Amino acid sequence: MNKKYLIYILPFVLAIILLAGFIGNCFRYKPPEMVLLDVFNTSKAEIISSEIYFWGTLGDNCNNIDKLKELALNISKEMDIESGNPKYISDENDILQKIEVSGVMKGSKETKIYIKLRKSVDAGEEGNISVSIIKDLTGTGLEVIRKTMLGIFKKHDIDVKVNSCITGYLKGRLSDRQINEIGTRMLKSAGASNVEGIRDSDLISISAFSSFIDEAINVNGKKVNLNFAIRYNSYEDRTYIWVATPIIVTEY
Repeated sequence: MNKKYLIYILPFVLAIILLAGFIGNCFRYKPPEMVLLDVFNTSKAEIISSEIYFWGTLGDNCNNIDKLKELALNISKEMDIESGNPKYISDENDILQKIEVSGVMKGSKETKIYIKLRKSVDAGEEGNISVSIIKDLTGTGLEVIRKTMLGIFKKHDIDVKVNSCITGYLKGRLSDRQINEIGTRMLKSAGASNVEGIRDSDLISISAFSSFIDEAINVNGKKVNLNFAIRYNSYEDRTYIWVATPIIVTEY
């Protein structure tokens, strides 16, 4: 090929390669909760619950029960749970001040807000907030809740951690082969590598790292952002499946 033509063609070829890589990354990237749903769906289990949790530390300005009440009221309004007739419970003693709000956020089944201010001789006052939101049985929409809640917390200058979990079941008891097949499909769908696993009688739990999920936590010096567990319940003759990011925090 004539060198003169090569000079003109080469930039176009490089541009196409870069564009293809960019588009590929765009299609690969999804919010963590959408990756979670994709992973869960490979199990072919029936969803019975999907939940998302937020927790963080309060600033020094939230230093009394009135401030906690004000924060709880503002956040519940911004979450639009006022229409769900939320219940406010406050409690205060020499050690702990707390506010609990329970109601229904739009698009969810149940919403709970816990705001606590604990006093100790060593650490002084320490305030924290946690929000748990239980969705419907479809498992969809968790990513929308994440985006909405992160915006609310940012407005109040609260840095939070996020944990999401989808729970479901399959009828009957699975064979070792079926369990291995489900685990393999889950890891493959998330582009994940196995970090560590636990197997004990009717329980199997796998911690993994997925390149499809941006955030991760450090567990024993290793990155983890995907966790799934499979347990057989003989009383119900069901095999339950939990899939979470970064880890499962509910009892299983």
